[in-house]
Amino acid sequence: MISPEWPDNYKDAVALQERLRASVARTGRVDNLRLVAGADVSYSKGSDSYHACVVVLEYPAMTVVEESCVTAKS
Repeated sequence: MISPEWPDNYKDAVALQERLRASVARTGRVDNLRLVAGADVSYSKGSDSYHACVVVLEYPAMTVVEESCVTAKS
């Protein structure tokens, strides 16, 4: 079940991303950066299934440290 504050449709998800965009720091420097992560969620068109993955990479080599994926129904 999706928590009440998390969007459950495309329009609300885009609106949330737009609001969060303002909190991203685009200037300055990050010292001692060691790990970075990427995440993605997609859905199966015509189905209630979705797929989500997160990958953690060691920086700057960009070697995979850990990854996790799940497929579930909403």
